[in-house]
Amino acid sequence: MADIASPGSARPDAASGGDQQRQANQGPKSLKQIFVDFVEKHFDSLLWISRMSTIMFTVLYFLGGPSSYYQKALMTNGVTSALRLHQRIPEVRLNVQFLARLVTEDSFHYLFYSFFFLLLSSPVSVMVLVPPLLFAVLHSASFSIKLLTKAGLQNSKFADILRTIYLVHRVSLFQIIAMTEIMLMVILIIGVFTGRMMLMAPFIYYRFLSQRYASNRNPYSRYVCRDLRVQLESAARHRSCPPFISRAIFAFTMFVSSRAPVVTPAQHQQ
Repeated sequence: MADIASPGSARPDAASGGDQQRQANQGPKSLKQIFVDFVEKHFDSLLWISRMSTIMFTVLYFLGGPSSYYQKALMTNGVTSALRLHQRIPEVRLNVQFLARLVTEDSFHYLFYSFFFLLLSSPVSVMVLVPPLLFAVLHSASFSIKLLTKAGLQNSKFADILRTIYLVHRVSLFQIIAMTEIMLMVILIIGVFTGRMMLMAPFIYYRFLSQRYASNRNPYSRYVCRDLRVQLESAARHRSCPPFISRAIFAFTMFVSSRAPVVTPAQHQQ
């Protein structure tokens, strides 16, 4: 007499087969969804690619690569800045209001930054690539997390690292960027006295720093300048500080403060 399988004994096999089928289809479906999102959000995808290129070329240069990687990192940062500027101001208008808004955009500042250091005869310092690198890491982290989520890897270790960078260390990285921007002015001034930089380089870079200081979207340059002034004046007031050094510090901080641009509240934020 033939054995008749009970309905209950058949369910595990059927359930197991269904799970295996779903698992087999999940991977290709996830990859397809990533590709579809990548194409649909083509502008964000282009920004992500340019930022990842900046990270790649910067890391290669830090690891001892040729100066061409330094230049490529600045070029890709310029591409990112141009794309972001187009995203912020899609319509070009030849009037004073458009130009006034253009120079207040952070992306315009770093487009100028990239061109300025590219036009110098040789790499100034590895510090030049620190702000583009950190900006690329910060701004690409959010899009990378979205891609990992589409791939079902939102709980992976790499996704956790990106979330930590973006959510926990964001302010610290902005402060490092602002400090690096200021220190580059010191390097340029030293370069003029050593004959490595043209005389106008610090004056041109000052325009960049003044725009960063006046930025309405990124106040960290003002915060860092304020903190540096407080620390310098505190050291000058210390009783162990020689009087002539104290007077020099106060004269320096007064001169720098007098050259700081006037910051006006943003009329609108986007």
